[in-house]
Amino acid sequence: MARRPTRAQLRRQIRAIIDEFDPQAQAAFMDSVNEITSGIALAALVEALRARDVEAAVRALNIDGAAFTPLRRALEQAYYAGGAGTVAAMPTLRTVSGQQIALRFDVAFPRAEHRIRDLAGGFITRMTEEMRGLARTVIADGYALGRGPNTIAYDLAGRINRATGRRSGGILGLSGPQYEYVRTMREALANGPGIFRRPNGDPVFWIKRDGTLGTTLTRRDHRFDGTIIKAIREGKPVPADMVSRITGRYSDRLLLTRAEVVARTEVGEAVMASKREAFIQGLEKTGYTEQAVTRRWKHSGRRGKHARDQHIAMNNVEVKGLSEPYTLPDGTRMMHPLDSSLGAGPDQIVSCACDEEILLDFSEGVT
Repeated sequence: MARRPTRAQLRRQIRAIIDEFDPQAQAAFMDSVNEITSGIALAALVEALRARDVEAAVRALNIDGAAFTPLRRALEQAYYAGGAGTVAAMPTLRTVSGQQIALRFDVAFPRAEHRIRDLAGGFITRMTEEMRGLARTVIADGYALGRGPNTIAYDLAGRINRATGRRSGGILGLSGPQYEYVRTMREALANGPGIFRRPNGDPVFWIKRDGTLGTTLTRRDHRFDGTIIKAIREGKPVPADMVSRITGRYSDRLLLTRAEVVARTEVGEAVMASKREAFIQGLEKTGYTEQAVTRRWKHSGRRGKHARDQHIAMNNVEVKGLSEPYTLPDGTRMMHPLDSSLGAGPDQIVSCACDEEILLDFSEGVT
């Protein structure tokens, strides 16, 4: 009987692969967003905004899935590394008749190619659609607030940073909720940070007992806190040019957060999917059936506000074979942690750090 691999060793190796490709995917996401913002036809954008032609304005942004090629490549590399790493950690495999086999992860196998194409392509499609939708929201908000065409254009595209030569401070690349944070900050600063309140009556900014600035907008650039505190004490709005600087820096920081979340989530799903594909290829080559496989959900061990009760409940839950999905307490079905192929939403997959043990019993399922 083949010696089993150390389960903890394989889990550590998979986590190391995810950690290795996280920074690459983050940088690729930022490069992709920069590719889009640097390709904006600014003059055409302003002209369309002046004519109040929203769709022409969106077209002038030149949002194209091809801009995300760097991220696609990073996910493909992570997928291959996950599959190859899984195979490397497997025991010596033998066929039902006892013949030793050499298993190599075949990333060119049609099923494997189709899976990573779906993973990367699906994300890119969702991302470009989201960017166009958010652009329409920003334009509508700009018109409603009486902002001029040039101002709305810079809200979308950002301004050229002389130090980097790249555009910064725009909203393209942010999620919908992140844009709402930026809008909340802008409205509060422009209307008096100590006066403007959220719909529930809570202030956006306040001065704490120790004299420091209080706010839930924690990703702000703290170098501007003194300016905001001064405005609160004077009961005045922050000057318009300073509002643009403060919100622009806040937007940049939120974009970095988005890159981190996207990388952790998309790389994680790619690696977990390739781990599953590696085991499928192993079974197909040995001649054993899926009855030789038991899969076990392993919770990351997180506790506190970042823990998901659903995933804690799934810890050590087992399913048989490689085709049976896990069913979470709320009815969500997933083939493995981070899997979105069966319709799991962001609430189940974003930044998830759970793993899956795949156990092989060579005394069962012999064909």
